[in-house]
Amino acid sequence: MLRSSDSEFDSLTCVVNGQQRGRDEGDTNHYHRDEFACLLNNVVAPKTIVTVNGISSQHVSQNDVNAKIQCDENTDIVQCQSELLLRVRIKNFQKKIKSDRTFRHKFLYSVFLICSFFILGWMLGQVGPCLLDLKLITDVTLEMAAFYVTSLCAGYMAGSLLSGLLYDRLNKFLLLWLFLVGLAGSVSLIPWCTHYVVMLAVQFLVGIFQGCIDTVSCAEMVSIWSKKTSQSFMQALHFGFATGGIISPLVTAPFLAPKNSNISPTIESLNSSIDLLTSPVQYQLLHSTIFKYSNLSDMIYNNSSSDFVNNETSFETEESTKLFLEYGASRVHIAFAISGAISFLVSLPFFIMFLRIPSDFNRHGGEDRKRSNKPIPLVVKVLVLINMSALSALYTGLEETFVEFLSAFCVEQVKWTKTQGSLATSLYFGSIGLGHFINIFTVRIVDHVKLMGVNCFMLILAMILITLSADNVFHVGVWIAPPFVGLSLSIIYPIIFTWTEDVFIPVTGRISSLFILTGAMGSMINPVILGVLMDDHSPMWYCYLLLIESILQFVFYLSGLALQRFVKTRFHDVNKVTKELHSNCERLKSFDC
Repeated sequence: MLRSSDSEFDSLTCVVNGQQRGRDEGDTNHYHRDEFACLLNNVVAPKTIVTVNGISSQHVSQNDVNAKIQCDENTDIVQCQSELLLRVRIKNFQKKIKSDRTFRHKFLYSVFLICSFFILGWMLGQVGPCLLDLKLITDVTLEMAAFYVTSLCAGYMAGSLLSGLLYDRLNKFLLLWLFLVGLAGSVSLIPWCTHYVVMLAVQFLVGIFQGCIDTVSCAEMVSIWSKKTSQSFMQALHFGFATGGIISPLVTAPFLAPKNSNISPTIESLNSSIDLLTSPVQYQLLHSTIFKYSNLSDMIYNNSSSDFVNNETSFETEESTKLFLEYGASRVHIAFAISGAISFLVSLPFFIMFLRIPSDFNRHGGEDRKRSNKPIPLVVKVLVLINMSALSALYTGLEETFVEFLSAFCVEQVKWTKTQGSLATSLYFGSIGLGHFINIFTVRIVDHVKLMGVNCFMLILAMILITLSADNVFHVGVWIAPPFVGLSLSIIYPIIFTWTEDVFIPVTGRISSLFILTGAMGSMINPVILGVLMDDHSPMWYCYLLLIESILQFVFYLSGLALQRFVKTRFHDVNKVTKELHSNCERLKSFDC
């Protein structure tokens, strides 16, 4: 490990802070090269000369600094060990968290915002595994149950609009507390809604609260930190979302209705007994207690000697009887109660902050990047927005539909148990979380637009894998596909925003809202289409539809590349950008604490 004195670290901390303030322009390689050159220049030690692009730096001891810098003049790439920089940043963080009250408040607030995204991921992870149980509770077909997801997405879109209206009018801490408490109450009601319309209404209400929490949390995370710092915290925000999605299906699985293994003999005897049921009251009572096997058995026994016989009742009760025999008792209300309790617990810190901390504490967000581009015509802007909105809609439609119908698809097509379907959902969310963690580092090394293209192509391969595996009942392939899909999807959505910002136009609040709304439309329409196709034709349409959409997403990515080339050729002042980058690098080289 590297060893340095406290005074040396104080000097290095000053350098790092100064370099971070001047980092808004210039590429990553220049930044790291000059930052380490500056660090080496400011460590007081016996003289050692280190050369960085022809610049000699003195006062560096190999015993104190174990940082090697290698420069390739042809590629201008610097490879170095970052232990020293990491230690300086850790020391800087520890010092700030102890002495700077505002920084401490902002950091804690960020942690609570990550927790709010954790509960959003938790509830999204419950949708897929619980969909069949909600279908049983309301006694509807899969096509009708798919509208629960549509209602949830419609509420999500309405919540985004509502929070946009309330964001500047009310205290942010109070808003988040109210939304989380409302989410806790509404999600706890879901398993008690036995009527189809009531279930749709409650799902819409849950979506409103989720959309409000999503919008406010993202806006707050950007507003309280500077542009560069907020990028890291935004990655952490989505990592919290993925973590909730990983844990939720595992917690939910034990409370789902199990699939009965030996139902053939029971179906015959039960159908023959149901033929004897005649009274509408008796049928209604049976229909309302399909989850209670003992009640159903008693009713059949008591009515077996009835004098009234009506064979038509066997047709009316056949669907409910089939649902009951295929699945056992559901305890899904416990899983939703756990979700409500966690949401309420997450809301408490925001209420405490509302009582003790002003909501407008020292915000740093909102600074705009200096641009050296010529104005882009309105027609080109419209084409860019249409293309990026289509990418947003396809992405959210793919992501949410894949996870929400994954468990049902595995149960109906591959004949897995619900527990196995929940585990596949957890693998998907685990890969999403891993992808977000990896992307924190890869976006600093690899061009993010090229990275998006690679991920879009990987997504097509993953969808081909699950299609062929499910069609041939190849279980290993079905297990591999969900994490493969998760890794492919993890980076695409954030790049839609950064790509638009870096190349085309600034991402204002209105443009951000446009992407969120089109994304909500994609996730709202897709489940309806898929529910009809799976119910009327085959569960394999789950794979077919998502494969088609993944190909369309790659097509829109290619059209985005074409727009990027056109805009850079016509409207970017390349010479001015190059001069500014060189000027910034020279300024960093000469920087001295």
